Amino acid sequence: MLKADRMSTEGQMDMKPKMKRGGKFAAALSILCAACMLCSCAAMNAAQPSATTGASTLSESESSSQSTSSSGQTSSALSADSELSSSDTDASWSEQGACIITLNNTTATVSSTGAAASGGKVTVTKAGTYIVRGSLGNGQIIVSAGSRDDVRLVFDGVSLTCKNSAALEVLSCDKLILTLAKGTSNTLTDGSDYSLSQAEEDGPDAALFSKSDLTVNGSGALIVKGLYQNAVNCKDSLKLVSCTLTAEAENDAVKGKDCIIAKGAVIKVTAVSDALESSGSTKSGSGLIILEQCRVTVSAGGDGIQAAGAALLTGTDFTAVTGGGSANSINAGSNQFGGGYTASTQTDAVSAKAIKAQTEIVINGGSISIDSADDAIHSDCAVVIESGNINIDSGDDAVHADDTLTVKNGAISIKQCYEGLESMKLTIAGGIIDITADDDGLNAAGGNDSSSLGGRPGQNSFSSSSEQYLKISGGRISIDAGGDGIDINGSVTMTAGTLTVNGPLSDGNGALDYDTGFQMTGGTIAAAGSAGMAMAPDTTSSICSVLINFDSALAAGTTVRIQDENGKTVIAFTPVKQFQSLALSCSALKNGQTYTVYTGGTVSGADAQGLCLGGTASGGTETETFTVESAVTTIGKSSINPGGPGGWHP
Repeated sequence: MLKADRMSTEGQMDMKPKMKRGGKFAAALSILCAACMLCSCAAMNAAQPSATTGASTLSESESSSQSTSSSGQTSSALSADSELSSSDTDASWSEQGACIITLNNTTATVSSTGAAASGGKVTVTKAGTYIVRGSLGNGQIIVSAGSRDDVRLVFDGVSLTCKNSAALEVLSCDKLILTLAKGTSNTLTDGSDYSLSQAEEDGPDAALFSKSDLTVNGSGALIVKGLYQNAVNCKDSLKLVSCTLTAEAENDAVKGKDCIIAKGAVIKVTAVSDALESSGSTKSGSGLIILEQCRVTVSAGGDGIQAAGAALLTGTDFTAVTGGGSANSINAGSNQFGGGYTASTQTDAVSAKAIKAQTEIVINGGSISIDSADDAIHSDCAVVIESGNINIDSGDDAVHADDTLTVKNGAISIKQCYEGLESMKLTIAGGIIDITADDDGLNAAGGNDSSSLGGRPGQNSFSSSSEQYLKISGGRISIDAGGDGIDINGSVTMTAGTLTVNGPLSDGNGALDYDTGFQMTGGTIAAAGSAGMAMAPDTTSSICSVLINFDSALAAGTTVRIQDENGKTVIAFTPVKQFQSLALSCSALKNGQTYTVYTGGTVSGADAQGLCLGGTASGGTETETFTVESAVTTIGKSSINPGGPGGWHP
């Protein structure tokens, strides 16, 4: 069922305090943010052809409706490089002219001006390079420089603990660059209870706390332990470049208010609440998270990625367990729904999504592995999957977008979920998609979001709309659904690709369920399920379909094949579940030709989904002979008009 996890127009998310960002992305994302808040996002870039998956390009009308920024860029075209400056990527340093800060267990010393030490506290007040070595059991480094000063701290084997505040606190400077020396491991730890001299709203709440832009680079490693609340909290732009960061937090692990931009970084995060968060500010384009060529591992009680703007993952390996994983499903309770799924009755649940963004999520390459109690991938506006290998176990929806969801290519394996791919507007132009769902496989049905009855933030309703649609123009889609295989409160068009469905056992659902029409002009369909709501593509289709309704249910593993008058197998399908209805559509079914239906027996040449076009058959029982006289041929009894937009037979 469609739902939103709404975030306020002020950049607030999940009722957390409002958190600023400028930069080159501001103009590029401003229109996207505004469009999302009006719930009018559109599909992104045109699909790219794929020789291996049969992907095709999006239609001209779809391409022309793509969301663009004032500069002509879509979010899909943005990259980390356009936001990173030379100072962000330059991790070189020299001791010549630098100030050496030495930490000596209980005290600290400095070698030159620009920094001052008092006991275990070091204060940096000027631009320059400061090399830090040694350890302090209870001390602090404070950066309080001019607003135009760039400060570089080089951690060359540092262990720093502050028992009553942030271990590293940046009060003012233009930018702090924290460079991790090659081959070193460095640790920052705060205490579990802060003793603050003033209760300022934006005071320190993290072991690494910065009010200025913060960049972490260098090939060394940084471990940040947030025992008070957060591990890393940057109130401006946070950039992680070719570094290794491990963050552990009692609340949120890594926060960049205006943005988090990471390139070539290795990030490992453990958080009681959210793992990576950019809450945004009043600046348009803020709340952005980009992970490019990174390796990210997340274990979070809340969200894995939470972006008040867009989240872009490019060539990144992202592994996340959120909310305890799918075994801790938000839908574990007592209220029963159509697909046999059970909705939660708890009222104090929090958002535990793996990847969540307000405007857009773009995944381009890399490997995504998610085990989430809540939605795996969730956007309040749009999701675009350009490519990549995506594996999902979800306690709720696998991929949800309030407005548009576009799959252009990639391999998506959804082993567990409530609903698979869900959006008002679904477009599949390519890729290999395998979905196992407790309810619907592909959903653009609207209505109340039953899957969010656990009281999680964002529970809402979507009314049915003529704008809802499913468009398939390529790819291979395989669905095993407890509810409807596809559930579309609008229209379906299919011009290419393959769709196989092992659908519901209950007569209250169907393998194919649509409202205003299903026009098929290319591709192949084999959709098995119950007979009570069975449908096939409609009579406006140029591809012929046959809908077979059997007198009684057939056992899982029973092959059904259609042979022509010459005894050649035209199409065969072997469902993996019990079924009483089967819709078969392919270009080899020709108007005016006579065919015979067989059940049982064997067919050689079937694919992993049990579908065979052609092949050599043997055995089986002849059950029916029919002649194709229109786009849809129905065999046996049916409760629904298989070639029209719903409606019961008189």
